[in-house]
Order: sequence, then C-alpha cells, then structure tokens
Amino acid sequence: MMGPLHDMMQSVPEIAEETRRTNDLLREFKDLQGDILRELQTSRESLDLIRNESRLR
Repeated sequence: MMGPLHDMMQSVPEIAEETRRTNDLLREFKDLQGDILRELQTSRESLDLIRNESRLR
C-alpha cells in the first residue's frame, strides 16, 4: 500500500498526539481562567467591604 493513502495513514498517530496536546493546553487554560475568576470575585468582595465600611464613617 503506497501513495497518498499510505502517507495519510502514517500521519494519523501524529495528528492524534497533536490533538491530545491541544486538549491538555485547553484544559490548563480553562483551569487558569477559573483561578482568575475566583481572584476577581474575591477582589470585588473585598472592594465592596471597603466601600461599605467607608460609608459607615
């Protein structure tokens, strides 16, 4: 079996590995986004507490 079909079949494992690496990177990116969101929520809550405290003075 020679020719373009054979070449394509040889590249399938390479494509699968590239897809796995891409999925891993996307998973890491999603985790980082979650961390950033939690930090932003904590910062917003802190700013709200500071603002409310300053209104009481």
